[in-house]
Amino acid sequence: MGERRILEVIRELERATGNGRFFPIVGPVKGELLYALTLVARSAAVLELGTGIGYSCLHMVRALPPGAKMVSVDWDPRNAQEALKNLKRAGMEDVVEVSGPSGKPSQSIHGSGPPSSRSRTASPSA
Repeated sequence: MGERRILEVIRELERATGNGRFFPIVGPVKGELLYALTLVARSAAVLELGTGIGYSCLHMVRALPPGAKMVSVDWDPRNAQEALKNLKRAGMEDVVEVSGPSGKPSQSIHGSGPPSSRSRTASPSA
């Protein structure tokens, strides 16, 4: 799937939210900034607080180096489920784990233990 599919899902989310009018998203300019910062950081792990529908997560995950992982936390299970759906559509189910406020996965889409046990190095990149 790759970056092209991620970008397709990002554009679909922009259209569906009216570029943030119907659901708050950072929008394309800040999304590209998140992408650039994540790309430059070259982190093995990224933590996002506030998953929303997965829009910002998709911008950051496309910049991760091979083997890197991401955890995204949201207190609202409806947001987490919507984000999971969007991440799966983008083919990122092996890279991102969405968790609730307790730190327990609302649905581990990676599947094998906590992200800290899978990451090489935790860098503050969120």
